[in-house]
This record gives sequence, structure tokens and C-alpha cells, in this order.
Amino acid sequence: MQGQRIADRYAIGRPIARGSMGVVYEAIQEPLGRKVAVKVLDIRAGDTSATAANRHRERFLREASLLSGLSHPNTVRVFDFGVHDGLTYLVMEFVDGPTLREILRGGPMDPLRAVRITRQICGSLDEAHERGKVHRDLKPANVMIARDQDGEDLVKVVDFGLVKEMEDAVHMTGDNMMVGTPMYMAPEQIRGRKVDQRCDIYALGVVLFHAITGGFPFDEGQPAAVLMAHLTDPPRALRQVAPAVDVPACLEWTVARCLEKEPDQRFVNVRELQRALKLCEAALLDDTTAELAQLSIDRGRLVLPEAIYGRTPVPPSTRTRALGMLRGAGIAMLVLGCLVGAGILGFGGYWWLARPVAPPPAPTIADVVPSTPPVPAIEVPSPAPPVAPEPVPVAPVPAAPAPAPEPAPVAPTAPPRPAPVRARDPVPRTAPRPAPAPVPVPVEPAPAAPAPAAPAVGTSDLKDPWSH
Repeated sequence: MQGQRIADRYAIGRPIARGSMGVVYEAIQEPLGRKVAVKVLDIRAGDTSATAANRHRERFLREASLLSGLSHPNTVRVFDFGVHDGLTYLVMEFVDGPTLREILRGGPMDPLRAVRITRQICGSLDEAHERGKVHRDLKPANVMIARDQDGEDLVKVVDFGLVKEMEDAVHMTGDNMMVGTPMYMAPEQIRGRKVDQRCDIYALGVVLFHAITGGFPFDEGQPAAVLMAHLTDPPRALRQVAPAVDVPACLEWTVARCLEKEPDQRFVNVRELQRALKLCEAALLDDTTAELAQLSIDRGRLVLPEAIYGRTPVPPSTRTRALGMLRGAGIAMLVLGCLVGAGILGFGGYWWLARPVAPPPAPTIADVVPSTPPVPAIEVPSPAPPVAPEPVPVAPVPAAPAPAPEPAPVAPTAPPRPAPVRARDPVPRTAPRPAPAPVPVPVEPAPAAPAPAAPAVGTSDLKDPWSH
């Protein structure tokens, strides 16, 4: 296959892995130049019958259709799939990193890192379980570890080739044909019973056990003996397999719950397992909380410890029922309040529309006849005060007082005549107003001074002034 092209746009490179149903090649998607992983269906040489070929092809296309609908960050993405020249292919996201199996070949890993990797696997499985799918072949070889932008572990779950519908009770691989890896198979899967998401929780417990200790809960050697141990023998403890590894009691308890023989005694889903692993991670980070995390389970759900939350733990099932009752009561009160409010608004609106309305007041003359706007007052300039004429001096009369002649009236001064306007000069728009003529004021004569008294003389001395 190396050097060939598939669908005229995938240049096949070196092989990088071999799965349960095919070989995975590194390839380049043209013309994008994107590096991808192409999985090609591989029919085993020992089983060349047409029935087996159709069965493998059906399982392969089933894996492709399932993976194309998954988009969780911890699940490998599928870009394309189809058939080309009789070859069934699947184009996936290229993950640059080793598998968990390759990492564990160097020995067990730190418990904190193992718990964090397991939590990411739970996130990938949760999306598949919500869609009604079960992996059924979860093992370290199907878990790839890449690096994110911060240099932390980024898990990618691959090879959903054995995925099975939860509601489907018939194995696609044929009657009496067992699927999965014996070391990671759940008891109900070995018995051929109907499986659900708790089958993957059992396998995940074995993966976590192997990552922490480097061993397995059942170490019987032969696959048949291992299968029987899954059905009958209790699993070994973490401290029994790796005494040098210091693990908190909550982590030991969590692994034991995953490896219960009966599905009803395990966690009901991977979300509950994630909650328990979160508390185990806190206990690994802080030794003071290790003794506080005394976990328990009720109907498959985690019961929160009283020492951590400061109150009596309530089983999640009871809490869920109580929250449901409170939610229902709240909705009923809200509906009742809306009905009461609507009734009040309706009655108020009816009263407002049906209330007696007073007749409008009769119009007055002031409302009919428009008022005349006031005439602005014209400011009349006051006349200039008259100028009093200067008094005229009168010479004294030595003779007998005689009536003084009346002073001649002062003729009014004529206003100056405006200069004639020439024809060539522009006519002024407004002619200057002539100054008002002064009003003549009559001048009263000054009173004559009294004549001096004549000395007393005789009659002979009197002289007729009129006789000459």
C-alpha cells in the first residue's frame, strides 16, 4: 500500500499501527497537504471466506459511521470513509504520540497522571454512551497520548471497531463468537449477555489498575484461566500488586467499584466515575484530604462524603426526587401566579372600560373666539424742555414811573431747510424728521423800582410837569 493513492487524494505512506480489522497508514491529504491516518480493511489470511469478508466489512463501515458522529476532544475525529478499488478505507485524525500500551511498557506511571488520563477517557466514553453506543474493546492499545499546547497529556480514544448498539442484543461478529480482549472483558460480556455502558466501566477499571501497578487484577497466565477469574475470583488490591505505590484509600475504593462482578454494583455511568476520580485527584494533591474522602455508592451513584461537605450525605437518588418535587412545586406556583395576575389585569381592564365617564364641559366664548394678541406699545419720545430766554436789563427811570412798554415777542426760529436732493444723488429711503419748533414763552416785565419819596415842599414849590 505504501506509495499508492486512495480516492485520488490520499497519498499512502508508512504503516503506523495495526488494529483489530485493518492496518493504519500515515498519509497526506491532497491538495490540503494535511497529515492524516488512513485505516484500510485487512482480511486475515486464515479466514478468506466470503461470509467472513462481508462480516469484517460490515463491522468496518459500522465503525466509520459511528466515529463520524463523535466530536469530543478526547475522541479521534473521522474525516472521510468509503470504498476504492475494493478497498474499504477510513480517514482519521493523525495523532502524534504513543499509545498507552507503549508508555506502560516502561513500567507503571504516577497515580496522579493515571487518574487524569482516566478522567479524559471517561469524557470520550460519555459522549458515545449518550448516543447509545458501547466501545466493548477498551484497552491501553486503543488509547493514544498526545500533547496539548501546555505540554499536558491529551488523550485520544481510537478503534471503535467493536462498538455495539446498547439496544442491540445480537453480536455482529456471529453466534458464539466472543469479541474483545480477555484481560479487559467484563463478566457479562464473557457470558454473552446484553451489555451496556457499565461494560466499558469495568474495562476502564482494569486499565487504571494496570496503569498504577503495572500488573493486572487477575494474573492467571492463560486466556481461558483469566476469563474464569473474571467470572469467579475477586480482584487483587492495588497495594497487593504494588506495595511500594502509595495510593489513597479513595482510589483503592474507586478501582474496586469498577471491578464489581455485578453491573448494578458498579457506577451507573462514567459521569459518576469522573466525580469519584476528581475526589481521588484532590486526595493525591493534598494529603490532608486523603482521610476525609470516605466514598460510598448508592444505586450506582456516588454519595458525597460528609467530612468534605459538612453535612449528612444524601443519596443522589433521594436528592434528585426532592429537587424534582421542588421544581414541580415552583412551576405550579409560577403558573398559579400568572393566572391570578391575568385575572387581576382582566378585572381591572373591564372596570376601566365600564366606568361612567363625565360629560365634557360646555364651551365658553373664550374657547370659541380666539383671543386678539395684544398690540405692542409705541414709545413716544418726550419733547425737549423749553429754553428760558435771558432777562433783558431795564434802565432806571428818574421820572415818575411810567408804564414800561411791553416787550416785543421773540419770533420763533425757523428750522433749517434740508438741502435739496439732486437728481444724481440716490434718494434717501427715510427723510430725516425735522426738529420741533420752540414754543414762544412770553416774558413778563420786571417790576419797576419804587421812586424815592420827594421832600415836603409848599404849594408854591409844586410845578406842573405838564406846563411849559
